[in-house]
Amino acid sequence: MRCGETHGRSHLASTHQAHEIETHIRETQPPANLLGIGVAEVDEGSLALHAPLELNHNVHGTAFAGSLYSVGVLASYYLGR
Repeated sequence: MRCGETHGRSHLASTHQAHEIETHIRETQPPANLLGIGVAEVDEGSLALHAPLELNHNVHGTAFAGSLYSVGVLASYYLGR
């Protein structure tokens, strides 16, 4: 039972942290809003962002390189922050 409680608090902290990061991205990075970039997952040592392919594809139907770069830069920034 104790482990479950700890995991629950950890999950709540991760959810809160994910919400804070996503809110900050939306408020301070207008281009990220247009690309639909959001937080997929966050924990103590990692951060995963997502960007929907519908908004970030090229003429070949694959992920646009500029969008991939933007997701990488934002993930690095917020992980370090």
